[in-house]
Amino acid sequence: MRCRYVCLAVAVAALALGAGTAVTATVLWQSDFVNKGIEQFNIYDVGPQINPEFTQSSGPSAWVVKNGALDQSSNIYGNPDPTNGEENPYTGTQAVVKGFSAQDGIFYTQFQTRDDDAIGLVFRYQDQKNFMRIISIRDPGNGGPVTRLEKWTDGVFRTLDLTTDTVYQQNVRETMLVVAKGGQVEAYLGDLSQPLLKGTDPDPKPGSFGIALYAMSGVGISTLTALTPESNLYLAKLSDKSGAPIAGLWVSLSQNGKPVTGAYSNPSGQAMFVDVPAGVYDIGTGGLTIEPVPAQKATVKAGVASETFTFDVKPTATIADLSTGAGAAWKLKLPADPLEDLRDPTASEAGFIDYDVPSDWDAIDSSHPIYGWLRLHVSIPAAYVGKDLVLSGWNFDDEDWTYWNGTFVGHDAVWNEARSYVVPGALVKASNVLAIKGLDTGGAGGITTSAPALVVANPSVTIVGSVTDPSGKPVPDVTVDAFSPITPWGPQSATAVTGPDGSFQMAGLGAGTYTITRAASGDLLPSAAQSVTKEGAAGQTINVTFTATAVPSVALTKENGYQWLIYISPDLQGNESFAAPNASEANFIPWNVTAASGNFTTDILDANGIPNGNMHVWLRLHVTIPKGWPHSDLHVYGFNFNASDETFFNGTSVGKTGVNPPGPDPTGFTRDADTIRDYTVP
Repeated sequence: MRCRYVCLAVAVAALALGAGTAVTATVLWQSDFVNKGIEQFNIYDVGPQINPEFTQSSGPSAWVVKNGALDQSSNIYGNPDPTNGEENPYTGTQAVVKGFSAQDGIFYTQFQTRDDDAIGLVFRYQDQKNFMRIISIRDPGNGGPVTRLEKWTDGVFRTLDLTTDTVYQQNVRETMLVVAKGGQVEAYLGDLSQPLLKGTDPDPKPGSFGIALYAMSGVGISTLTALTPESNLYLAKLSDKSGAPIAGLWVSLSQNGKPVTGAYSNPSGQAMFVDVPAGVYDIGTGGLTIEPVPAQKATVKAGVASETFTFDVKPTATIADLSTGAGAAWKLKLPADPLEDLRDPTASEAGFIDYDVPSDWDAIDSSHPIYGWLRLHVSIPAAYVGKDLVLSGWNFDDEDWTYWNGTFVGHDAVWNEARSYVVPGALVKASNVLAIKGLDTGGAGGITTSAPALVVANPSVTIVGSVTDPSGKPVPDVTVDAFSPITPWGPQSATAVTGPDGSFQMAGLGAGTYTITRAASGDLLPSAAQSVTKEGAAGQTINVTFTATAVPSVALTKENGYQWLIYISPDLQGNESFAAPNASEANFIPWNVTAASGNFTTDILDANGIPNGNMHVWLRLHVTIPKGWPHSDLHVYGFNFNASDETFFNGTSVGKTGVNPPGPDPTGFTRDADTIRDYTVP
């Protein structure tokens, strides 16, 4: 959702109602996306505070720290927005490190984009008007390809150097680096062995650093680091036997069999290591679906050094191509009721039709939003029965929930992101059923660009366990996360949800030390997260048990019989109030809170011809407290709202998030789209 001002009568989105790094001397700042969150950054969205001519479109931003990365998913960009790549200021949103200041240093980030618009690294950042930046954009419709080195003074940029020959690569791991020392500035992208851009800063001043984005709706920042200019930089150049660069793989430096540090290789096959002590290391690469390769010796020297390596990198065997062209007989039910559950291998396929994979299911039904179920019967050769497999290399437009023999194996909500879901060996039989529940929110739908393949997995760590209450009764639908910041395969993260028997399983993880967390939930006592740390070797199973008590709750969704009503103020005044229980609902219309994952852009705004921009919104819901619940405090919780809200229960305010000024004047507005709300109802 892109609305900015929001007033709620009760609550919003898919919610529920429930009863009561350490751094070295040369490292100036190092991101921590494991133990810390977005509080490490100041977030600045484009607007007249930068330049009186600047306005914002498709905002606000949506920054969040999750799964070991800094992520931003909004399409926010600024105006003016000329199509000339030398003139466009490429403004949008910035995440700038809090409490940091340096003039000279090495500023370094690794990232992966899902979009093709602009990403940059800001440094010497005094305020929103004054900073330096390297910015790179691919999209030819918005002035790309171009990469620029700039200095911003009083809200106006001046280009110090630019190129139209080299930009970042989309959907792969990339590295961007700046070396700033006195008046001399060098920026690196692509070939990291030499500067891409050079410039002179006539008035160098200390400041912070961070990430800048323009219209970049989908990016993950895995590393953000600032070091002194004298820090060690070690560049490993990797190629295969044909001389082709080895791109997008985790490259690890180890000693005594333990990973010390690592970095992803960029599209040029180069992995940049920062602040690694001089010494001899074992250098290697690998992954869940990469045949093991022998490590080689790497010598890191003080200062700047590079070495070249040749590895015989091969993928593990593909045992099944699941495309229609290869003989896979996919079946599709479209549309499907959102409440239908067809994951079970024995579920009826009545009403299903043939479906070519890959293809756009809009040719069958172009309605939006629309749910569908896909099913495929898969035979596995005897040699691979009971072995871990990976369902790899496919997309789903827009969102999928994927099941193997009735067990959940993965979920993704990014339409063009390649899926890679581990199928644990315990689920792999001779005859199997792959079932996918899909949601298409607009445009093309289904498995549109590439079909799944079943690939053999290397020996890996499996995490299994259960969540039970103190009496031993299983607790279903509990989210459990696992994360290891460093393994021979790179940082590893996984998420599972307990089944009806309270059990969960995560497979296909690299050897390492894992923090396993039962997620915080208002459905449980204790409500705070519970974590344990355990080490796992390749081929080993880690067992974990959590104890928690389920709290009575009910999801306030249409599927559970709760019909939300929505009213959008036509004049942006925001002076109307619909908080009272007896307030008129004459101008409200029904809204399905679970449609399009809670985004009412398509089914409310577009369907009713309402422009998408700043607006005041009221949502109302009539709530019946289930029989048998104790007369105690309640919680309205488990939802977010983009971008601010105030929630009322029977006319009384029970909570607010963000600052929501009255009327059309946005002065004082503060967004908070990402915080999961938890409001107490006395």
